[in-house]
Amino acid sequence: MDNIVTRVPRELEREILELAAEMHSTSIISLLLVAKRTFVWLEPYIFRKVHLSGDSTGNAAQEAFLHAAVSKPPPFLANGVRRIVLSLDAADPHMIKRLI
Repeated sequence: MDNIVTRVPRELEREILELAAEMHSTSIISLLLVAKRTFVWLEPYIFRKVHLSGDSTGNAAQEAFLHAAVSKPPPFLANGVRRIVLSLDAADPHMIKRLI
């Protein structure tokens, strides 16, 4: 018997994984680990909702977003971010400057 693996077309695979990421945001990290191609497809979903505050100390999600903002091409965040919540203290010009 031949070892023929039936493959799902990439377009359908991507649609299924993106739908899973949208419906079950808590599973995104697990979905990222499926394959390199799924990481590329789903990484923007990590940043669907971004919460930025004046105090980023110990806030790994905020630091990851700020790192992506300066290291990734503009379409990366344009395709991923849907909501940004700003909780900034007006007395924190350093954070505001980093965001601009």
